[in-house]
Parts: sequence; structure tokens; C-alpha cells
Amino acid sequence: MSSAGHLYLHTPFCGSRCGYCAFTVEVGVLDRRDAYTDALLAELAVEGERMGTLRTIYVGGGTPSLMGPERIARLLDALRPRCADDVEISMEANPETVDERSLAAYREAGITRVSLGVQSFQAGMLRVLDRQAGPEQAVAAVDAARGAGFESISVDLMFGVPGQTDELLDADLARALEMGVDHISWYELEIKPRTALERAGAALPDEDWAADAYERIVGSLEGAGYRWYETANFARPGHECRHSLGYWSADDYVGLGVGAVSTVDGRRWRNHAGVDAYIGTLSSGVPPTRSVEHLDEPTRRRERWMLALRRDEPMDMRWAGPPDHPEALERLRRGRPDRRRRRSHRARAPRPIRPERDPSATDGIRVMPNLLTTRQERILRAVVEEFVASGALVGANTSSPAPTSTPPRRPSGTNWRGWRTSAISITRTPRRGGGPPIAGTATTSMWCCPRLRTRCRLRRRPSETPWVSGNCSVRSTPPSRRSPRWSRR
Repeated sequence: MSSAGHLYLHTPFCGSRCGYCAFTVEVGVLDRRDAYTDALLAELAVEGERMGTLRTIYVGGGTPSLMGPERIARLLDALRPRCADDVEISMEANPETVDERSLAAYREAGITRVSLGVQSFQAGMLRVLDRQAGPEQAVAAVDAARGAGFESISVDLMFGVPGQTDELLDADLARALEMGVDHISWYELEIKPRTALERAGAALPDEDWAADAYERIVGSLEGAGYRWYETANFARPGHECRHSLGYWSADDYVGLGVGAVSTVDGRRWRNHAGVDAYIGTLSSGVPPTRSVEHLDEPTRRRERWMLALRRDEPMDMRWAGPPDHPEALERLRRGRPDRRRRRSHRARAPRPIRPERDPSATDGIRVMPNLLTTRQERILRAVVEEFVASGALVGANTSSPAPTSTPPRRPSGTNWRGWRTSAISITRTPRRGGGPPIAGTATTSMWCCPRLRTRCRLRRRPSETPWVSGNCSVRSTPPSRRSPRWSRR
């Protein structure tokens, strides 16, 4: 039996449920905190044999800072004999639940790293997300953590919030950089089923805008000296979250608490939700009710690939195992981006998919650089190949009218800037003076002029003869040295 070196403690208590929250949390049961602490210690006694020397501990939730320093100290005192000398102990906190005095008490209890759930520094965005803290409380919580002596401070932020604009995102970026925290987790908002945002029918920003926002976040943070070490995580050197790195390295870990997940020796189990049921079961001396999954070797191998590709470090093939489709891996190698021609923040780490022209390929198609499933790559490649071969649109928007004229083929020697993709919608844009843009539409969205990059209906100017398909009109005459002109209906 292997010994897990990572431990997750789940605390489900919250003062209110946020609009996007689909986690295992409970509101209005703070009177159960002492009994829940006893139940965590009871589960620790049951699962202790699965743990080795603990290298990291993560206290998440919920809102762990509602537990109070005394209860957190009880848990960490019980774990201290199992901890390595340099153990990392992280705790999440909401800004409205902490001050310098309480944070100093958490640090005295053994917490070495604090992660503050800020989400945004804009009051309007916080109201959309149903967050309780305002921007001033978020800034005050960061200052309080510094005053309490924490040497590693992280903040969680979100982009793609309904109603978010370029200006609001830039304001969040400016404030985050101004505060100079050690670690930033910047996630794209997802509207999960049965959340308040889903019930309200909230609409996320256009996915094209979200892709550009993601690139702007990455560029700004890397330009400020943060390492983009995982898809949504950025850290000053030496401040990477070691607990999360354990997950992404497919290490074994144990989770304690309601809804907590554990993976040890190819076996994964999840405790069922319900604070009262959890407390009652463990008070009877038996493990909590849980669902169990046995992971076979192919599943574990695929998980290693999936987790490793989230990181910015090379993947050890001897550790990950062989891919399901070696020929796809060879295409991926051949289609690797030319780093000398790309900005650094797009070249060093995972990024939104932007396939480019492969000079060695006769059809000008570039293999997608990771983040696509095999099925998605096969579909997209077939669409692009058909488009290049015939000049005809193919894909989901089969109701589009036929082109009024045959779209011009790529002139010999044209240096195409690249492909823009959204679902199976594609736009091919030449460099200045290299020929007209060619665009196609899909059911979900479309890419138009790279300067607009928006879902829009375009119309031609009177002097132009457009190639029309669906909702997109594109000049059929070669553009001048300036970018093509567009007008919105």
C-alpha cells in the first residue's frame, strides 16, 4: 500500500451561497462546527494508515475561515506528528471573515499559506456573483495577511463574468498587479447546473471575447514576472502551490470531510454530502458513506496525460505512458508553434487554441496544439481540409445560402497570418496586401474581422462586391495596405 503525502480537509460552512457555487457547502449550520471538527478527527483516525509523511495540507471549503482559529488549531495539532519539516499548509478564506488578528491566530496555529477568495475588485461584478465582500474588504484582507506575517499570499479571481467588459477586466488586472500578491488563480466562470446564475438565466460573455481576455491576463501577469505554471495559475518564483502540483502530478492524496475525494492505490472514493449524516456516521465509529471507483491502468494513464498537459513543464513519457494514438502525437510534434515568431506569453505554456500555418505542409494546415480531444481534432481537420481543397463552406450551418460568387483561392506564396476557430467556424486572414479574408460560420458562433472578433452581422459598402455566406459578408477584392474596412448593420 502506498502512503499519500497530500491531505485535503473540507469545511462546508458558508455564510451564504454564491451565485456560481456548485460545491458541497451548507449555510446556516455554524452551530455544527464543533461536532464537525470531532468528526474530521474521527475520520482521520480511520484513514490515518493511508497517509505517509504529509508534504502538503490544504484546508478548503466552503469557507474555512468560518471555522475559527481554535478549531483549525485542533486539526493541525492532531496532524503535526505526520507532517514533514517543510510542510505547506494552505487555507482558503473569504475577505469579509478575516482581519489581521484572526489571520495572525491562523498563522500561529500552523497555516503557512493563505488563499483569499476575491473573485473581482469591481463592485458590480461582485454583485453579479453574489459575493458578500466588497472591493475595499478584499484589499484590506490582503493587507491584513501581510500584517499577520504570511510570506505566501494567493488570491482567486474570475473572468468571463456576465456583464464584464474590457475596461472592467483591465481594472482587475491593474489592481491585482498593484497589490503584488505572490500567487494568482484566475479562472473562467462556468455556470453550473442548479446554481443561482443558471436559474436566473445569466448569459456568459461571448466565447471569442473570453479567449482574448484569457490571453490578456496571461500576457499581463507574465509580463509582471509571474510564472504561468498551470492553465489558470500564476506564481512568483518559489510560490507555486505545492498541494495543487501534487494533484497535477497524479500523486496519491487523501480527502477528509463531506464531499471530499481521495485517490490512493488506484482506488478513488468520495464522501457523500450532508453535514448531519457525516457527523452521525462517524460518531458511531464507522467510516462515512461514500461512493468508490476502481481506476484501471488505461484510465490512470489517460489522467496522467490530462493532468500533465495542464502544466508548463515537459512531460516524462516514461511516467505518463504511451498515448492512445501515437500518430496524433507525431502530428502534434510536427505542428509545434514556431516560438521565434510568437510573443513569449503565447509560447511557453498552455494557451487558447490558435493553430497556425505549418510551412512544411502543402495544404497550409497546422495540427492543433493540445487541448483538443481526438474527435474534435478529427472533425476540425476534416472541415479545414475540405475548405482549403474546395473553397466551399462545410459544417454545422447547413442552412446558409450558397456563396454568390466563388471565393478567391489562396494566391501562390501568400503568407497567411493564421486560422481563427470557434467550434467548427473558421476564418482565414492574410497579412496586409496578401489577399482577402475568407470566413465561415457555424451554429454556435463565428469569427469575423480580427479587429472586431464579435458575433455581428456585416454588410458590404456600395463599392464592394461581397462574398456572402450566412451572416457574414467579406470583401472579394484584394485589400490595400490598410486593413479591410467593415461596417455593421
